Amino acid sequence: MKSVFVIDPGMMEAGGHHAALLETLIETRQNDVNLSVFGHIELDKELYAKSIDSGIVVYRHFKTNFYQHYEDSFYLKLSGIQTYIRLLAWEYSQALSYVAQQNESMDSIVCFYPCVNWEHASALSLALASITNSPLLHHKVCCMFQPLKSSKEMDLYYKSAFRQLRKNSEVKLYASDWETKIYYDSLDLYIDDFHPCYLLPWHKLNVTKRQKPCTPNILAYFGDAKVNKGFCKLPELVERLLLAYERKIRITIQFTMAWENPALETAIRELKSLARVYEEVILESRFWSASEMVQKLNDTTHIICTYEVNDYQHKSSGLAWLARFFSIPVVIGGECWLTREFDRIGVNYAVSSELNDRTPSSIKNEREVKYKDALFDNINHWLVV
Repeated sequence: MKSVFVIDPGMMEAGGHHAALLETLIETRQNDVNLSVFGHIELDKELYAKSIDSGIVVYRHFKTNFYQHYEDSFYLKLSGIQTYIRLLAWEYSQALSYVAQQNESMDSIVCFYPCVNWEHASALSLALASITNSPLLHHKVCCMFQPLKSSKEMDLYYKSAFRQLRKNSEVKLYASDWETKIYYDSLDLYIDDFHPCYLLPWHKLNVTKRQKPCTPNILAYFGDAKVNKGFCKLPELVERLLLAYERKIRITIQFTMAWENPALETAIRELKSLARVYEEVILESRFWSASEMVQKLNDTTHIICTYEVNDYQHKSSGLAWLARFFSIPVVIGGECWLTREFDRIGVNYAVSSELNDRTPSSIKNEREVKYKDALFDNINHWLVV
């Protein structure tokens, strides 16, 4: 029997793509594959219980803050995060040592790392070097990130970290999106292919749009509440939308809060006040399960993307892939990675600095069909082949 070990230090709170991956694995659990997850020691209790109930073996293992140096590694340089890398390497090696012990009783073992940046790649390569006599371990690594600030020094960190990782013959690297693959190609790093987007179990979904409602049902925000995703714009945006549509509208805002932030908390208070006054405003301050996400997106007439486009010039977002799969038009504030991805995979969109344009009506065709198909591949099949 084949076995898959998902090794993800970032799997912790009920929100974001880490939690979405766990939801997808729960929804698509297969009896012919032994599935285990190494997540964070503070993994959300409900996600943990739901995983156990589905038959997934879960280890609350990692203590490292996965995103500790996501924004400051450019300034700290390699020397400034060596301690972090070595601590994470030790935690990876402890998990891998356990996995390696299982190879005598299992036909084949795949270790899946769903989200890796250069500092994680450095830690993982150190951990793999410490594990010996494990010929049955195959490693699938998702390359999700590019440097937040381009520089020759950051390029060198990425190139060195992932080249060292590739020295292990059983490691394969997969890009999360088109432009990330181009970046790694520019560093002469071989990328095996794209990995499936794991936000939802695409192959099991029933995309059934209701008849176009008389009242637009706008999804104005979903995901982690973040300043650079435009969460603080929402109170003013909601008021403008209510006025523009003469309240003949339904505005849904779904968010989770993973950390304290005064600006975000102010925006939440203002949104709660608006929701008390206007029944057209629906606030969902909790993580949506896979089934809830499907139901909400099937009922959505269009999405408003409030992201700060300067911050998202080279950052990917699952919003693009969800909009494409469910055929939902998007209104966005400017050109960025999202609009380029919309063009690649065929999302209808309009650019409006005020974010209150009516739904785009033109039909777009995807330019990169094979790429789009790879994004929506069956992750269960992909993991074990």
